[in-house]
Amino acid sequence: GQGNKWIGTWGGGLAKFDGTNWTVYNTSNSGLPRDWVYAISIDGQGNKWIGAYEGGLAKFDGTNWTVYNTTNSGLPDNIVRAIMIDAQGNKWIGTYGGLAVYREGGVILDVFEKDEKAIPKEFSLYQNYPNPFNSSTIVKYFVKEEVIVTIKLFDMLGKEITTLVNENKLPGEYTFEFDASRYGLNSGIYLYQMQAGEFNSTKKFIYIK
Repeated sequence: GQGNKWIGTWGGGLAKFDGTNWTVYNTSNSGLPRDWVYAISIDGQGNKWIGAYEGGLAKFDGTNWTVYNTTNSGLPDNIVRAIMIDAQGNKWIGTYGGLAVYREGGVILDVFEKDEKAIPKEFSLYQNYPNPFNSSTIVKYFVKEEVIVTIKLFDMLGKEITTLVNENKLPGEYTFEFDASRYGLNSGIYLYQMQAGEFNSTKKFIYIK
């Protein structure tokens, strides 16, 4: 997000290029576990997740390094070839020993076999898609336990426009389509807020008429 380029090299470690200066991180001057870097991914908080050949998975927050490998985590193999981070913050890690998924605090969705339903482990309200939009967009949210869920729409001054959801919900994943043309909205930025018990989350969307 700052425009820095992060480059993984074969034997030379990890390089950062800010457009003018180069900074090199390797096993002699950082917590990088190996100098053979296969994969790099950056999460929403700016942490760098680095996959190393026979070195496992390293997290670099700009100051501190944390290394995950087969001896201290559930990583199936120390050769990490690919890392992808999904919209829920789960890290999907491709290794020579198979695929692993990891997220600090726990993966949002438990995985069940066959026909068992996936139950969210926490309440979540996600960014609408598409955004900006004209005139409809999709909103997704997760409910971890049975509770009354309320989602309201506000303008940027905090004035309530309408209630989009107000009903008892069982645990699960929910989506609904919001059609701005039904409410006579002008182009601009609006807020939608979810409340479920003690959980409260607010997101912005941009409506272009």
